[in-house]
Amino acid sequence: GMAHTRLLLLHHQPAPRRLLTRAVRVEEGLLAVWLSDVTDTERFVSETAAFEERMLSFVECMPDPFLAFDTHHRFVYVNRAAERLLGKPRQQLVGRTIAEETSGEAGSALGFHVQRALGSGGPVAFEERFRGLWLEATVTPTGSGVLVYLHDITVYRRATTAASRAQTLMHALLSDSTDAIYTKDLQGRYTGINEAGARLMGRQSEAILGHTDQELWPAETARATLAHDREVLAWRRTFTYEDEDPEPRARIWRSTKGVLRDETGDVSGLFGISRDITDAHRLREALSAASMTPWELRLPERRLYWEPGAEACFGLDKPLEDEPLEALLARLHPEDRPGVAEALRSETAQEVSLTWRVRLPDGTWRRQALRARMSDEPTGGRRMMGVLQDLGGAGREERVSGIVSA
Repeated sequence: GMAHTRLLLLHHQPAPRRLLTRAVRVEEGLLAVWLSDVTDTERFVSETAAFEERMLSFVECMPDPFLAFDTHHRFVYVNRAAERLLGKPRQQLVGRTIAEETSGEAGSALGFHVQRALGSGGPVAFEERFRGLWLEATVTPTGSGVLVYLHDITVYRRATTAASRAQTLMHALLSDSTDAIYTKDLQGRYTGINEAGARLMGRQSEAILGHTDQELWPAETARATLAHDREVLAWRRTFTYEDEDPEPRARIWRSTKGVLRDETGDVSGLFGISRDITDAHRLREALSAASMTPWELRLPERRLYWEPGAEACFGLDKPLEDEPLEALLARLHPEDRPGVAEALRSETAQEVSLTWRVRLPDGTWRRQALRARMSDEPTGGRRMMGVLQDLGGAGREERVSGIVSA
């Protein structure tokens, strides 16, 4: 006399079917039976359960924290990554509220944004610094609460901050530099130039960008510049050139050029830094006419830096750029070396005036005079700057003389 429900499996169909059967006694000797085909429903439930299990496995293996909260901000689900972030197992978190777990956490805004998502009914994205990490969070509301996905962007934020600082530094460099700094694409069109560069070219930057040297410079100057650009792009190296620009007024430029590469490492153009060295070049010519050569000695490195043409003072074929102090001493007469070495190694001298004998590769001796002053560097080092003058031939009997002023 009691209702009865049974789930039946029918095998004689073309495909097995599952029937939900319910029987009820209506009156003595009479039963009412309901049959319902639940094959598709059962399959849907089974597939849904399998899908949920796969999704749960995926969420558990995620490298990023994933959490679920109910409408009262209580933890409902915490994956393994979230356990590591919060420093607690999920058994201690489920049922507790966000406020209880983040109280005292400076800058924690998770509870605020969870409430925003619940109130608006739409997803909310934000960034937050939490326990030394920068996290990018997405809060998505559901029918029973919210889902929270957290992504660690600490490395990205550090890189972005570093890039921003580098960009600020580069902007300051471009703005404050008195040299022309510019970039070109592979077709030779200017893609960037600083204010000093535009000023030195006598044009507005808008009139330079997108144009080539052939469109901006006289034909002779443009040909020389184009040849340098092609050499840089062909060799994929950085070169330094000196060129004379005869128009509109004679100027001499020292330019350093190198290649630019994109994020894949391919060459995308070139950069250039050009300085007007007309006055320095003329001074160098005047000193050369007087048989004088500028030089610089840096301490405590004990290295000499020579201006172009210094090799002629010593009868050398190869240019002298920089060399250790010992290289100069080795060229001097043995009787002159001790006095010169002592004077140039002095840490207290302010002015130095020396004469010495130097032996040329052909065996002849030349007499030279050196005048220099010592100066302090902002970084704490010291350097001696002056000129070397060729005084002509000298006999072996002549001795070194010098004056060192403290």
